[in-house]
Amino acid sequence: MKQNVENCLKKGKLAKVPVEPDRIRQEIRDVGTDLSDGERLMGEGDERQGVRRVKNALLHGLRGLILSKGYLEKDEDCLECAVDELFVRPGIIGPEVLSAFQESRRMVEDALHGDYPDHDRLMEVFRITEEFHEGLPGLLKG
Repeated sequence: MKQNVENCLKKGKLAKVPVEPDRIRQEIRDVGTDLSDGERLMGEGDERQGVRRVKNALLHGLRGLILSKGYLEKDEDCLECAVDELFVRPGIIGPEVLSAFQESRRMVEDALHGDYPDHDRLMEVFRITEEFHEGLPGLLKG
């Protein structure tokens, strides 16, 4: 069965939580920190660690979005599901952001097995993540 928000809630992999602006702001700050660290690591030639930081940056940003709607993920698949239902399908964010997160998850998994991420694809995921980070404050207003 395909995951959806309702199924994730029933399985306990997504929870309803109060909207806490301070926590959302912290998630946005964490995006910037992880992006900076990822950029530094990639510049030093450590793309395996760099991709982990870029993935974490996306994780924090996507978490900030769903927190703004009163949800918290306990599973990355349900995070993807919530972002898709609440932000991608309604046209609030482009599908490329969710695709970049999915790609970064695959690259991190490959890195765990000793593979190096494809440099061009990693740079594209990084670019998408930077643009997403720049637009986050506007997405979370109101």
